[in-house]
Amino acid sequence: MKILALADEVIASQDCPSSLKHQAIVVRSKIHLIQKNPRQAIDELTQGFFASVKSELDYSHERAEATLLMGRVYSLDESKQGQEQAEMWFLRAATLHGRHADLAGEACDQPAALYEKAGMADRAGEWRARTHSRRRNPGL
Repeated sequence: MKILALADEVIASQDCPSSLKHQAIVVRSKIHLIQKNPRQAIDELTQGFFASVKSELDYSHERAEATLLMGRVYSLDESKQGQEQAEMWFLRAATLHGRHADLAGEACDQPAALYEKAGMADRAGEWRARTHSRRRNPGL
């Protein structure tokens, strides 16, 4: 609860840079996920990163992490719709945010795991190959 309160302070602060505020939103969303409150995590990530239309898309590390986190949250929903949403978010993370080397491998691993679970071994293999390629060449 102390971490949530601290994140709230950062988000509400007029003096904090937007990148720090975005980090606080990601932290809050991770906590909601740990607390088994995926709806709250989705709401916060949507409001903090994906709801507003910006003239210039932000490809920051925080947005990349938020995109990947949205996929993780939706992957917990075993319904067909939940799995489709997870797939879309993971594919966004892998294709739009590949320059963040620390997230790129996981962004490719996640769709591979979804395809494996769905019995789509060929497609899973394609994404596993991308994972290895991204880890060898992180700038791709």
